[in-house]
Amino acid sequence: MGDPKSSRVYFEGSTPILRVENMKTALTFYVDKLGFQNASWGTEDFTSVNRDRAGIYLCRAARDVVPHGSGRRRGRHQAAR
Repeated sequence: MGDPKSSRVYFEGSTPILRVENMKTALTFYVDKLGFQNASWGTEDFTSVNRDRAGIYLCRAARDVVPHGSGRRRGRHQAAR
């Protein structure tokens, strides 16, 4: 193998995709509070907010989706209480 530094790939940046439960609430926070601009093509399910050279994708999750590892379950397999 050659020198790892000579074959290093330059990493310029990344754009995270954040799951949100309420797009309107998320946009109020990012646009009104933090000064981001919402993309003109954005929908209620998916959009991008940008400020300066930073961008974040916002994706609205389905109501029955629970983050992995949260310890909660939903749907027909949930035990009756």
